[in-house]
Amino acid sequence: MAAPASASGPVTVTPPTGLADLQVVQVSVTTSSPTASGVFLAVTQCGNATTAGAPLVATTANDCVGAAGIGTSLMLIGTGGALAPTGPVAAGTYNVNLTVKKTGIATNGTQCLSVPPATIPCAVAVSTATTAAPTPVRDTP
Repeated sequence: MAAPASASGPVTVTPPTGLADLQVVQVSVTTSSPTASGVFLAVTQCGNATTAGAPLVATTANDCVGAAGIGTSLMLIGTGGALAPTGPVAAGTYNVNLTVKKTGIATNGTQCLSVPPATIPCAVAVSTATTAAPTPVRDTP
């Protein structure tokens, strides 16, 4: 696993190598400043190869676990709780357990392969995220 795609401080993964499919790792995220109101943190896994095993040269959002993995392979850090976070997230260190996968990662179904043959490592990524305002629902007669 590699450093995050974006974070405001250090991120560590324990253990960082030699991982098995569906192994739980501890991710420690340290933020040096608080996030803005309504902004929380998302901790996820990104694959490094296609479903056919072709190495990726870069990852996209569809190569990283999204909403379908909430609570296992996508962990959220925020003031509203792990399943419905909001923000701001105060500066500090946060620890989450993340289940990492070898195959079937994210919308693209990517895999995690060793380097080489992969050209980039699989990664645990930490980024900021926001929730959209809920859409009001009206009952119609």
